[in-house]
Amino acid sequence: MLPDSVKKFIEERHDKEYNGAVGVLSSFRGDGTPNASPKHFRIRDDEHLEFTDVFSQTLSDVLKTHPDVTVVFFDPKAVIGYRMRGRAVLETFGPLFQQAANQLENMGFKPKAIVSIALEEVQSLTYGPGTGKKIG
Repeated sequence: MLPDSVKKFIEERHDKEYNGAVGVLSSFRGDGTPNASPKHFRIRDDEHLEFTDVFSQTLSDVLKTHPDVTVVFFDPKAVIGYRMRGRAVLETFGPLFQQAANQLENMGFKPKAIVSIALEEVQSLTYGPGTGKKIG
């Protein structure tokens, strides 16, 4: 699902301190209004992105009600970007959650959940005639 060019783009922008590359998560609130916020995403595997929810006040409620999400990564200097659509699942226990909890507790934070996004579509947002083209 994730083309090598997308993986490379995300990995090159990975911030070790925050354990992820900044992308924007777009979803819908319970009342149907749009919601978007930056998150530090990681690639779990070729089919999933993930991030750790630490501070969000309502994200878990939103994603339980409306799990369909869009994630956008974009580099304005290079005019390269990607849009990914998928379905979010919250993990609040298990080995992945415990690994994130251990990392964050050392920094003085307590995670609420690991949000895993099962990707259904990847599109190019790179400037040019291929903008919006499905690539994965």
